[in-house]
Amino acid sequence: MRDEIDDALDNLGEVMDAVIRSAEYEAQRICEPFWERSLEIRRQSRPKDWFKYTVFVRGEEKTTGSYTLRIDWAELIWIPAASGAGQKQWQMRSKFLRRTKTGKYSIRQFGKAGAEEKALILETMNQLEKVNDMIRLIGSMRKSKANVMRKYRER
Repeated sequence: MRDEIDDALDNLGEVMDAVIRSAEYEAQRICEPFWERSLEIRRQSRPKDWFKYTVFVRGEEKTTGSYTLRIDWAELIWIPAASGAGQKQWQMRSKFLRRTKTGKYSIRQFGKAGAEEKALILETMNQLEKVNDMIRLIGSMRKSKANVMRKYRER
């Protein structure tokens, strides 16, 4: 009986990892138009017109074996750097924005963004909300599973 329960809990962990991986793919698909427009503007205009913000979608394997996903917004800082050809090159640095207590980002944090960038940010954030809810749900399920496993082992 114990082996069956252990197997079922292991299978549940694998299913949750698969859901997180599919959420990562979905988040990248949602962010793609934002990233493409950012690159397009960078190729066509001067640095002062470049996007001031970006979104990072990062999945990673934890030491516990579970797979996690983070979706973070960051302010971009463009630093001029000399190149060998005599032209200015630009290096990008990023400063991650803080979430509010509810785990969301306030639109006021994107104050330096232009009108087009702000509209893309809002659209992307609204579409990512479903993915963020899924991530939070999987996180709470993992916490519940850990509590059940702890109580199960104490018996």
